[in-house]
Amino acid sequence: MVESFYERGQRKMKAVMLPRVKARKPMLLHEFNWKKEVLQASEPVLVDFWASWCGPCRAMNPTIEALAGDFKVCKVNVDTNQELASHYSISSIPALLIFKDGKIAARHVGVTSEANLRAEMQRLS
Repeated sequence: MVESFYERGQRKMKAVMLPRVKARKPMLLHEFNWKKEVLQASEPVLVDFWASWCGPCRAMNPTIEALAGDFKVCKVNVDTNQELASHYSISSIPALLIFKDGKIAARHVGVTSEANLRAEMQRLS
């Protein structure tokens, strides 16, 4: 914590700068870490199946990153993880799956609101 003083008009003001907390980022998953990070997780996991060429997937990025600050969030690129996407019958993206205790607890396809995803993650936590 850093404190500094400065004058504004006739009043002396105190400014306090708090240390910056590093926000969690969504984890980029591959098949080799899928079991550990998703299926064996002790908490609910939101998994975003996406591709770099997908406009709606890019539109979901701010929502995914906001949720990653409060929940475990992982991303799976369907172009580089086709077997994993096929295993979960991903035919349209973005596809957002919420896993709880190694099983799919919720599935959303297409752009989904942060409020809706947040409510589901809270309910499952």
